[in-house]
Amino acid sequence: MFTYWQGYEIDGSSTAYNLIVPTRELALEVLRYFLALKIIDREAEIWLSFSKVNDPNKCQKKNFSYAASGEIDDFFLNPELNYFQLDVSCVHPKRLYPQVREELFQLTKTRPGREESSLQYKNPTISPFYAPNLEVSLEIYLGKPDVVIDDYQTEGLIFNEAVLLKNLSQPHFTIELVCGPAFIYEYAAYINTKLAARFPEIGIDGGIDCAGGFVAGCTYASNLYDYERITINTTAIATTIKDLLQQELLQFQKPSGKYGREFAACENLVLYYLDHAADWDELNLEGKEQIIKGILAGKQEFTPEEYQALVEKITTITLFNKVDFMHYTTCALKVGQQPAALTCSNEAGQICLEILVKPELREEFEQQLRLANIIVPEG
Repeated sequence: MFTYWQGYEIDGSSTAYNLIVPTRELALEVLRYFLALKIIDREAEIWLSFSKVNDPNKCQKKNFSYAASGEIDDFFLNPELNYFQLDVSCVHPKRLYPQVREELFQLTKTRPGREESSLQYKNPTISPFYAPNLEVSLEIYLGKPDVVIDDYQTEGLIFNEAVLLKNLSQPHFTIELVCGPAFIYEYAAYINTKLAARFPEIGIDGGIDCAGGFVAGCTYASNLYDYERITINTTAIATTIKDLLQQELLQFQKPSGKYGREFAACENLVLYYLDHAADWDELNLEGKEQIIKGILAGKQEFTPEEYQALVEKITTITLFNKVDFMHYTTCALKVGQQPAALTCSNEAGQICLEILVKPELREEFEQQLRLANIIVPEG
């Protein structure tokens, strides 16, 4: 389906940014600094696409581990290079350094159209039912400098505007930072803010919002504040879940509808991201998927006791990181009349049960948990 073209979506919004750089040498410095940002995922592969001046229509690809990213310089410095695109992944919100997470929350205060209530949330998190696409790319044509632009109208989020217009008025290079509509506004703002501060000699604009807020599918589909996370201090996962059910504080749900975006009541826990794992094609599975499919052994629904046993089993797999663990243990719930989720976290071998609820329900739900003698940390 046609959804966007050259960074612009059908609704007129944009998730691409123009970095106007005066020289090719500075463009390489920008690239190096970008890769060094703490928000870039060191565990993910880096993909490089490039073409050469003598054959601009032939695109070649190569991948690197983050540890070998220094080799990218050799490609960039090649005088025969025409087109250069770098694709990387950002760190999932679950794995962010505390310092970076705090910087992102501070950037929320500057987000146009933000909800004031989001600044009061205790432990916000993205939706448990929507996996963000945190891939981002840098694209640049290096065959020759871009043409001079004298009447440019800046738009969207703007950094170093005077420098941007000055650079455009002379031969320059344009690095296009492309995030995509499943990205997160604060991530894009973090990258651009860091680059603009480190390189005052470059100008940046782009990222056009269609209706205010930059979230809820307009312009970015992912939101750091979709849900609130409530951590329950217990090692007796099965017992706690049964207590919550008995006191009617939650109901089990399973994905339904054509795209699995709707929910229906069910008797047991259903793993939201794995409910169709039994149908996965063995030939197309990667290492982690093969392991989790083997653990499930075709099972789709779990009693609280079976769920706890599954969680404890997954904890022993060192290949799974924090995000894998969260996804593989996520089950849909209903709290009140709102969608919610049950999942687990694994911090240094310590398993914690987590309930994710809509922000407006947090205070009431925490009170209900305490009245039920379920321990919830303060603050």
